[in-house]
Amino acid sequence: MKKLWIALTVIMSTALFYACKKQDAYVRHSPDEMAAKLYLNESFIQFSGQFIGDFFQFTSYLREPARQENRKSFLTALQKAADNETSLDEHLRQYGLSLDEWLLRKNKIDNDLLQLFLQLPELRTYADDEIMQIIKSGIQLGMKSEDRRWEQIRHQSVNVPSFARIASMRVGGETNAPMVLDGIEVWDCLKDAVGLGAASVLGIAGLKKLAGQGVQSIVISLSRFLARYAGWIGLGIMVIDFSACLYHEYLD
Repeated sequence: MKKLWIALTVIMSTALFYACKKQDAYVRHSPDEMAAKLYLNESFIQFSGQFIGDFFQFTSYLREPARQENRKSFLTALQKAADNETSLDEHLRQYGLSLDEWLLRKNKIDNDLLQLFLQLPELRTYADDEIMQIIKSGIQLGMKSEDRRWEQIRHQSVNVPSFARIASMRVGGETNAPMVLDGIEVWDCLKDAVGLGAASVLGIAGLKKLAGQGVQSIVISLSRFLARYAGWIGLGIMVIDFSACLYHEYLD
């Protein structure tokens, strides 16, 4: 009888343990709660600093075609390029640019996001738009934080070419732009540029799936596929919105 009682106690304890564990597995944070949980996480902080710098370099490459007077023709060309990257490459060459170089810069953003999903797999349980909300809210909390690691990100230098021609510039004008912006100036524009629809434009769904499959690095061909799938027009609009905002930062 004593042995039976011991056996029943062990079974009941084991069942209770797994029931509690299962219940814990279903605890889900809201996007804002998740952002508050992550913004002091070392992996998230490292991602944030890298993402801000890489996003700036990605958009700055298209500074010339993103100028206000080129906006319409630039976006029209991107829209037509959905199934014809050769035409897009030829159009970019009119500005002395290369599609391959633009994709090389986007590849860095893709890898930033992939590493975030690999290091913080809980993020992959959220919807694509929720992930963008978490990233934006988390970085915003960090930028307002007194944590010294975020202090470094706020004041990290983002190099700007001298005499840069940037979006919304007066027609035919030039500006002697400062040589550097700091991280918080770039972030103030980035958070507005990556608004509604940014998740699909940045290929979040595909990057989540690849992380779930254990892919450790995004090669250029995958970045090309993600950009094509998301749509060149969406990338172009994001570039223009971001660049137009940066113009005002240069003037301040």
